[in-house]
Amino acid sequence: MAALFIVLIHCFNPLSYLFLKELKEVQEMNCDEKLTVTFSNNERMKYGKAIIAVSARTGAFSAPVLYFSGNSKSFLIKRIRKISVPGRIRKLQMALATIVLCLFATVPVFAYSPEIIDLRNFSSDIQNGIEEVTWMEFEFDSSSDTGSAITIPEDENFFSDCNQYFLLEDGTVILLPDRNIQLFSGCKHSFKTGVLKKHISSGKSCTVNQYRGEICTKCNYIKNKTLVNSVYSPVCPHKK
Repeated sequence: MAALFIVLIHCFNPLSYLFLKELKEVQEMNCDEKLTVTFSNNERMKYGKAIIAVSARTGAFSAPVLYFSGNSKSFLIKRIRKISVPGRIRKLQMALATIVLCLFATVPVFAYSPEIIDLRNFSSDIQNGIEEVTWMEFEFDSSSDTGSAITIPEDENFFSDCNQYFLLEDGTVILLPDRNIQLFSGCKHSFKTGVLKKHISSGKSCTVNQYRGEICTKCNYIKNKTLVNSVYSPVCPHKK
């Protein structure tokens, strides 16, 4: 049932159908192995003949399981060979296969691991690409003074006076109160585009959220706000 659910979700992926086919065959062979584990060679031969006899009288059909391999001649041959010459469980091969599977399972984890950059030698690079980054985290070495080499953007010095401000494209800074500003219907709005920055303190750490949007230069109402990036600092560099 789990395999059928996988096929239902991944119906566009041909590998899901191969997985279902392989699973059904493994189930059949597993049943044979458990049933014939104590059989003699003569009993194995009789069991194999019984499967062939039933399969010969069964037409091709489609079903969630393989009933006596009635719809798979090639697998029937494989199944009879397996019954006649049972294999041994190779613990070493199983252990190696498990290790290989675990190694391959970690590939997606490494693929999505965030890039780590050592800023001790080129701390100015973070300033050039900060607008293209969606998320970043700084980690400082407390045993050295490398943290002093990393500077915050100059406009963020305004966080010493407020927790949010709007930076227009011409460099003008509009300081904003901590509360959200509601739309003033009586205002003849004059919107300009720019960046809204919000400073959020959490103990000694802080987070700066940066949004693109438009602000009315008369009533300070902000619209079309979209989050661009969020910068977390374990030690807040804005307010001393």
